[in-house]
Amino acid sequence: MKEKLKGILLYEKLEVEEMLNLMDIQYRLLLSGDPLEIQNITTKLDQASRKIAKLEISRRELLQGKEIKTYIHEENDEELDSLYRRLKQLVQLSIYQKDTNEVLLKQSISYTSRIIGILNPDRTIKTYNAYGRVGR
Repeated sequence: MKEKLKGILLYEKLEVEEMLNLMDIQYRLLLSGDPLEIQNITTKLDQASRKIAKLEISRRELLQGKEIKTYIHEENDEELDSLYRRLKQLVQLSIYQKDTNEVLLKQSISYTSRIIGILNPDRTIKTYNAYGRVGR
C-alpha cells in the first residue's frame, strides 16, 4: 500500500507541476493579451485539474478515509514524507499563481469595460433630481 501511495503522490506531483507550468503560460498570455491562446490554455488547465482530481480520488480510496498526515507519521517513511511536503509546496505555489492570474483577469475585464463605456456612452436623457444631481 505504501508503494502505491508513493506512486500516486509522484503522479500527482507531476500533474501539479504541469498545471503550474500551464498557469505560468497563462500569466504570460494575460500580459500579452491574446484571447484565443488564453482560451486554449484554459482548456488545458481544465484537463490537468481533472487528472489531479482523479489521482486525489484514488489516493483517498487507497487510504480508506484515513488522513494522509497520520498515515505518513505512522509509516515513518522519509521518502513518502518528502514527496508529500513537495506536493504541498507545489499546491501552495499553484494557489498563489491562480490568484495572481485571477487579479490580472479582473483588471483586464475592468479596463475593457471602461473602454467600452468611453466608446459607447449611455445615451439616455439626463435630468436633475431634487438634490441638484444628475439622475437617470
